[in-house]
Amino acid sequence: MGWPLKSSGAKVVLIVTMLIWAVLPAAAECAAEPLGVIPTKINIRSKSIIEALLELGQTSSVCFGIEIRDDRLARTPVAWTEPGPVGKLVESALSDAKGYKLQVRGRIVLISPSETDEPTWLDTKIPHFKADRSGLQSLNNLLFMELRLVEDPSIAGFAGHYRPGQTRDEIGPFDVRNRTVRDVLDLLVGSSMGGLWLTAERHVRSRALSTQPFWVTLQYAEPLATNTALMQSIVQRIQSGFDSEVH
Repeated sequence: MGWPLKSSGAKVVLIVTMLIWAVLPAAAECAAEPLGVIPTKINIRSKSIIEALLELGQTSSVCFGIEIRDDRLARTPVAWTEPGPVGKLVESALSDAKGYKLQVRGRIVLISPSETDEPTWLDTKIPHFKADRSGLQSLNNLLFMELRLVEDPSIAGFAGHYRPGQTRDEIGPFDVRNRTVRDVLDLLVGSSMGGLWLTAERHVRSRALSTQPFWVTLQYAEPLATNTALMQSIVQRIQSGFDSEVH
């Protein structure tokens, strides 16, 4: 027997809402001690380190920040088949790529160049980042607009669009001052249901910013298949933008 007609609207909405939440991927927050996380089982074979990091991170609730300076992380393959602490798994992969180091910044595992030749836009301080509670991708876009204003305070407005991502992954509010772009990215991703941020092109301060962010943020609240497809396009973008240094 069906629902009474007079109350069917509210109950149908409730049922539909429950069904939507049922099909959305499960997501947790970023692990508090990420390097010590040990996957119960692992079988990750990937064409690149950054693709492997996505799968490892999303299946283990480990959040990453990844700074690239060349295409090594996009061209070095990975095969993880034996469970072990995340820290050791990542270090073993980085030893094959060479030129990158591993450190923990709060809930974010940061992978960055071992040596830096000049300042990057990630080092730039945002005078005041203030935002109401909103979706991760919305605030990610706001951060880029704030960075553009640092570069050129005369900008009167912005046009364009961005991928909204999983809007139920809301974070904030935030009100922080004089934090680097790197710091704010860590704050955004570390406050989310889990994810990673990744630079996808050259971002030294001597190069002018384009109209689109030089980084990408992926949310673990989205299906792994969706993120994998996005990451594959990012890998192609990195490979086409850098001269290979892998021999």
